[in-house]
Amino acid sequence: MLGALSYRGLAGHLEIHPTWLGKTHMFAEFTLLALVLGGLSGLLALDDWRLPLFAAVFFIAVASGVQYVWIWSARRGVNDSAARLKSR
Repeated sequence: MLGALSYRGLAGHLEIHPTWLGKTHMFAEFTLLALVLGGLSGLLALDDWRLPLFAAVFFIAVASGVQYVWIWSARRGVNDSAARLKSR
């Protein structure tokens, strides 16, 4: 969110389109939430799996964030190039 707000402040309008990695991240987060709640309720034994699951979701979150920054940076470069061509 901070990246999106920063981009909007620097470049103006921001169109956000979900990517497959962003959708995978949300799926992983909700799955992890369900597993943790199942573990806390005593339905699942996740003691050995808890840390690797959190690490996997963290890795997916970072990868998704990097992908969005990559996409927004590329769009900013295209928009800057188009603006320079228009001003000539």
